[in-house]
Amino acid sequence: MMEISVLRCAELLDQKKLKIAFVESATSGALCSKFALTPFSENILLGSIVSYHASAKNDILNISDKFLKDYSAQSPEVTKLMAIRAQALFKKANLLVAVTGITKNGENETVNKPVGTMFIHIIYQNKSFVFKEFFKGNSHQIIDKTLQFISNSIINLINSNHFILNN
Repeated sequence: MMEISVLRCAELLDQKKLKIAFVESATSGALCSKFALTPFSENILLGSIVSYHASAKNDILNISDKFLKDYSAQSPEVTKLMAIRAQALFKKANLLVAVTGITKNGENETVNKPVGTMFIHIIYQNKSFVFKEFFKGNSHQIIDKTLQFISNSIINLINSNHFILNN
């Protein structure tokens, strides 16, 4: 079933003639997949890099083992660096969305970073928008809620006349 917020977001991107790209970890390509299923995908979607495992973040995005160890693969710092590195790969993207997080037990969760914690970094108009969100549910529900949150956030950013830099 098509998530209405994804469809609305894709339609808005199409209306504004904007291109989007993703760099995904915890969502494992779900963002790209959902946007690809919209009738607007040909006009808006550039693609996605799925770097689920830390070694993929290192090999594909050139994020050092030390950086990953210092901050953990599920952190705002790594999510930001994923977004920045992906910008170089998706040069035609008007929006770039990076997402990491913890969708199930055994993924470095802590008291301050429990299962359901998601880190999102959106680059739009050369500005960074940073979100740390918590979603309850099983891994499927957490990912679905993350997709809905990202879609609604993009809609709000595009429709906003002013931007707040959240570095």
